[in-house]
Amino acid sequence: MVEIDLESDGKRVEVYPVPISTHESAYGQIRNQIGIVKSGTGPCVLLVGGNHGDEYEGQISLRNLWHKLDPKLITGTVLVIAAANLPAVEAGRRTSPLDNGNLNRAFPGINARGPTESIAAFVHALLPTCDFVLDLHSGGSSLVYVPSIIFGHAPDPVVLKKQIDAARAFGSSTILSFESLPGAMNSLSGSAIAKGIPALASELGGGGSVDVSALKMASDGLNNFLCHVGVLRSSQPQAQRARTRELIIPDASHYLHSPGDGIFEPLVDLETHIQAGELAGFLHNVHKSFETPEEIRFNSAGVVVCKSARARVKPGDCLFHTAILA
Repeated sequence: MVEIDLESDGKRVEVYPVPISTHESAYGQIRNQIGIVKSGTGPCVLLVGGNHGDEYEGQISLRNLWHKLDPKLITGTVLVIAAANLPAVEAGRRTSPLDNGNLNRAFPGINARGPTESIAAFVHALLPTCDFVLDLHSGGSSLVYVPSIIFGHAPDPVVLKKQIDAARAFGSSTILSFESLPGAMNSLSGSAIAKGIPALASELGGGGSVDVSALKMASDGLNNFLCHVGVLRSSQPQAQRARTRELIIPDASHYLHSPGDGIFEPLVDLETHIQAGELAGFLHNVHKSFETPEEIRFNSAGVVVCKSARARVKPGDCLFHTAILA
């Protein structure tokens, strides 16, 4: 149940407290904020950043958007959550330091077992009011992505078409889609799609820093997206759209993981076109400096859309993933 005012016109910030009990604060609260801009009747969109606390382009672009939103230019409702997993944002971590919870694997949060699931439950309760969801991600501390707008394929063809049209309208130079990925159904986008609500996400750079070009893409894309879904008055000029490349991740074979512990020496970079079996890099044994490094090869052909931001890797860490033309 959403116990905040979503009906009144105007622009305001509401707090949705999540109870916590820690050594430092026995009866404490996480004071999460949601920005609401509403004017009359029309579509309702939910814009989210900080789902992972170390992904910064979405957090910054939504904070900047908030200052520009004017109820006079809005038809409908814009809901803005710029720091969704606030404890993770405060710590600059992917997961919450309170319970190690990954918010984007905690939906729908119906059991509310701990603060992360409680936050997921609040955001999930907003979904029935929404006509579209946009969840802005980056690669975080461990990964770097080609800046992309992304989405999982909704099973309903009507919803899928809305996703495709909105992704194209966003104006990213790369659209990245997937049919199924581990954990997707417990994500915010997956929860929205399960309710028949079209949802997009993004991957805007990463490495725990801020990519200036990705930040510009996000700013322009938000404007384009809000115009496309009919919330921002169409009289507002849309940013020039880029020529778009549409890619798809067909299956898990397009993810390349480290087979062991070591220092990874990559041989390719983002945007490289590779073939199955091509050499991706070498894994150097930390404890045996003069041992011949292990060769790591790609499983599948495609374009490199994501790479590890770290050279020091552990078994199972993602080194690269690739996609093919849709």
